[in-house]
Amino acid sequence: MATAAEEWIALGFAMGRREGLLVALRLGLVVKFGGEGLLLLPAMSEVQDLEVLYTLCEGIKVARNLTELRELFAALTTPDQ
Repeated sequence: MATAAEEWIALGFAMGRREGLLVALRLGLVVKFGGEGLLLLPAMSEVQDLEVLYTLCEGIKVARNLTELRELFAALTTPDQ
């Protein structure tokens, strides 16, 4: 069982990774899609799951357009029915 200090350290690392992924998303969106891409950032910033944020970063690399990226975002964030 982790001590309180170890839990706080782990939380700090997770928060740092999340912030880093958000910076990467912002950069990727603006470089690949310009200002229009940044319109997706507020919704993406609501995501807490680090794996989803990482997948979105990877998705920017392969998406041919914003529609494809929006579809990926929806698929990753829409709860299973």
